[in-house]
Amino acid sequence: MGSDLQTLDAAPSSLGPYRLEEVLGRGGMGEVYRAYDQRLDRRVAIKRIRRDKAAQSEARRRLRREARAAAALAHPSIVQVFDILETPDGDWIVMELIPGRTLADRLGAGPLEVSVAVGIARDLALGLAYAHARGFIHRDLKTENVMLAQSGGAKILDFGLAKNLEPDESTLTEDGRIVGTVRAMSPEQAMGLPLDGRSDLFSLGVLVYECLTARPLFQGESTAATLTRICQYEPEPLHRVNPEVPKALSRLVDRLLAKLPENRPASDEVLQRLESLGSDPARSLGISGEPTLDDDASQGALRRVRGHRAVSGVALLLLTAFGGWTLWEIAPAAGPHEMPRLPDDSPGDSHASFVEGMRLIEGFERPGDLDRAVNLFTELVEHEPTSASAHAGLAKAQWRKYRVTDDPRWLDNALLAARKAVELGEFVAFAHAVLGGVLLETQDLDAARASFETALRLDPTSIDAHLGVAMLHEMSGEIQSAEAAYRRALEVNPDHRFVLDALGTLLFKESRLDEAEVFFERSIEVAPENVFGYANLAGVHFMRDDLDRAASILQKGLEVRSHSYLYSNLGNIFFYQGRYEESIDPFKKAVELDHGSLNPVMWANLGDAYRWTPGHGDAMRAAYQRCIELLRGRLEKSPENPDLQAQLALYLARKGDWQDALEIAERLETSEELGASILHNLAETYEQSDQRGRALAMLDRALERGYPLSSVLREPELDRLRADPGFEALARRYGDEPAS
Repeated sequence: MGSDLQTLDAAPSSLGPYRLEEVLGRGGMGEVYRAYDQRLDRRVAIKRIRRDKAAQSEARRRLRREARAAAALAHPSIVQVFDILETPDGDWIVMELIPGRTLADRLGAGPLEVSVAVGIARDLALGLAYAHARGFIHRDLKTENVMLAQSGGAKILDFGLAKNLEPDESTLTEDGRIVGTVRAMSPEQAMGLPLDGRSDLFSLGVLVYECLTARPLFQGESTAATLTRICQYEPEPLHRVNPEVPKALSRLVDRLLAKLPENRPASDEVLQRLESLGSDPARSLGISGEPTLDDDASQGALRRVRGHRAVSGVALLLLTAFGGWTLWEIAPAAGPHEMPRLPDDSPGDSHASFVEGMRLIEGFERPGDLDRAVNLFTELVEHEPTSASAHAGLAKAQWRKYRVTDDPRWLDNALLAARKAVELGEFVAFAHAVLGGVLLETQDLDAARASFETALRLDPTSIDAHLGVAMLHEMSGEIQSAEAAYRRALEVNPDHRFVLDALGTLLFKESRLDEAEVFFERSIEVAPENVFGYANLAGVHFMRDDLDRAASILQKGLEVRSHSYLYSNLGNIFFYQGRYEESIDPFKKAVELDHGSLNPVMWANLGDAYRWTPGHGDAMRAAYQRCIELLRGRLEKSPENPDLQAQLALYLARKGDWQDALEIAERLETSEELGASILHNLAETYEQSDQRGRALAMLDRALERGYPLSSVLREPELDRLRADPGFEALARRYGDEPAS
């Protein structure tokens, strides 16, 4: 490998902890290499200035500026920069390695489908909005600088021409020079005028046009001709060039390509328009042919801690007190008796639309309801652009969409809409409560608390605000305060299904099964179509070792609607009955339905079923790996969440990564505030890692906190531990004789 590299512009074979492997590409500034980070065990991309340019001080300054700009930006739609190295041979930037290919390469095969183009545009708009909010513009957005990830999604490459909007004496444009790729720049950039984020939006319009026509929009025979066309030429509407393009998208592109920046739509409006076009966030980006990276490189990329979701520990799908049962822990939502109203002068049909949108959010588990709610509120915002409640309703629908898809783009949109709602309605409690809930997802707990407090000052009966306060306490481990806040919410509305489920779940995790059962039963009574109520109630009977009753309740839920939670928990019943092979099919069904593929617990369950069924070793490892990836993604956004940490330790141990599992478990076990389910997971982690003494100690703490001994007696993973004399002593202490 080293000798090969020396023939490629005499690059060294290693740079500090990085071992260079091969050249991925070359451009005007230099090469990009694939490399292996020996310190963190991951593949990375490393970019450097070409050796013949290394001596040029401006080139080096541009590279360093690229690193500073991009390192300040951490967003799923922007390639992450990890490190910068300065050597006698030149400067090097270490960045995220993205399996895939550039958008320019993809367009060589022809125009994109409309849904794919819209999805890419949405990814890029989210990344640009994030960068703009932090004072950066890209100034060189083009198809060559967009990477289509093999795993889905689009990422912005090369902030090498990014300019911080804050004053900076190191700027390279004080002489008014034009910097950027000519065909993609805005009119103001072409004329050397001051720029802001609206310049990037013009370039986004150029990019979308090219995606749907596969041809340059303003390209002339010379640079001067191209610049003239950018400033003077009005392109033909996109839907006339490509009849498959909806007129709504064509109009949006027309507005993005407005010659004057003030005539272009704002970033939040661009996002809302793209969302309303209904592209599928799980789309295929049309990446075909030979992949950019080999299998080993792809695995290296998978090993790094990654994530796009801002998880708040209040709405997690947890590995609960009896292994892999899936409880639905809700996020705040307005109930049937909390219906904020539009201003009194709003037309009647607008208020009716608002009520219908809230009803759709309330019944979000029905297929298609959330999409209809998003579309309805988008239209309502168009008709009532100054209505705080309309924007808050849109934020709530987008936020709920995020909760069921794990797609961070929905959360970004929700935050934009919620902030707009508060800006428009300083004294609208509903707007503050929704903003607080969205902020919980982003882990901005202090700001969320302030929003909830403001909402309660304005309206002491706000269910959203009471729920938010309860969940904030729960995230902080303040269980008694959380329970009190949930009960205050029930005083406002005793029949609020979301509060009933949330309080029942809290009590369930505290092993207060009789109390939890009351709330779950009431939830089903209030909302018989609520499949989550059936899943939760079945869990109570599962914990009591009444598997027949649990299965019966799940069957009633399946009569209402097929759902991943119900199938996953049905698989758990089969599993704990020793019917391991039979449990595979319901577990597989669970990861195929209702975004179950985004739930780490469901992948863990499937991995367990494969583990106990001979001949499924590869499938087992793949399922556990997917579970681990999802857990790490969630922990990236919620690093202090003990439930997630315990789950990650457990499944690392089951997969065989014992050293990593033990590091997490040892760090976690020192806390005195761990719940029974967390302690149980730590016990099994130690048992899987051949740490019997520590496993028994953790199990002792779990049983003391209320973990059912009956569950321990039937868990196949603890067969060997149950034969230990230490376990016999625990069984006697907590009231039962050990199973033979």
